[in-house]
Amino acid sequence: MKSYTEKWFTNISKHPKDVEEEYDKISGSYDAELEARGYMAPKHAGTVIKNHVPNTSSLILEAGCGTGLLGLELNHLGFSNITGMDISANCLKEAESKNVYAKTV
Repeated sequence: MKSYTEKWFTNISKHPKDVEEEYDKISGSYDAELEARGYMAPKHAGTVIKNHVPNTSSLILEAGCGTGLLGLELNHLGFSNITGMDISANCLKEAESKNVYAKTV
């Protein structure tokens, strides 16, 4: 049986309500499944952001923050003024549990 995340990788929804529902379903396993796949996008994006925004006090809006993987990386790089925004309430709960966002919406 395919995991929700595996389905997401092969059959991406386009309608916002479908996207919200799919991310709500995969939120609990998302981080572990991406880690198992060697997902490096948050690390790479964090490096790019740090190179272009050297002031770690800068306000950062992470639109589409998901479960907070980039926020976690940015926090490791010294950023603390991060707002996470996502369509999925369940993903936002996961992101909030990382304690790296000043606020989430």
